[in-house]
Amino acid sequence: MGKRILNFFKTSKIFYIGILPIIYLAINTGIYKSNQNPIKRYVIENHSAVEIFMPNVGIGFIHGILTFSILTILWIFIIILGTNFNKDKPFIKRFFILGEMSVDNIITKLFYTGIIVVCFWAYVFKTYFGTIIFNFISYDIDYSRLFTLIISYIITFAVGLILWKIICELLVIIFRCFEIYYESKKKEMEG
Repeated sequence: MGKRILNFFKTSKIFYIGILPIIYLAINTGIYKSNQNPIKRYVIENHSAVEIFMPNVGIGFIHGILTFSILTILWIFIIILGTNFNKDKPFIKRFFILGEMSVDNIITKLFYTGIIVVCFWAYVFKTYFGTIIFNFISYDIDYSRLFTLIISYIITFAVGLILWKIICELLVIIFRCFEIYYESKKKEMEG
């Protein structure tokens, strides 16, 4: 497994092309979050206290690392998914001809593609669920809010993945039933 991952990074030039925008997005997210959650400092000037807002570098760094990690994992998953689609050359030919692919193959590819959508929706809904969780735990520390957002992302992703798996399994069952029904009617018509 380790050799396979190392070979992936050695041979995949497209990974390095896609990592540059990911780094850019991670840095921008870190800067935005550090400015969004400033640290208040008081400085004494001319016998009076002046309030200064400084960017919270710790929050920005954690958000940047988190964004980089999530996007890198998604990028690797997309590359692996793309190489699996192109592993067998007849897939490209069969893709444009209807009726050539099996139901299991179609639903499997639909499931893997849907995982990317589940990751996106978990990222979108983590804020809402994190806010709900954070309201039950009312701390004034920004790191606890970040922790609840990470936990809410993991929970939202897990629940979404389970629901997507159930939907795809139900689709397999439904389409297999249709295939069995079609084959039985076809035998009735022949016999």
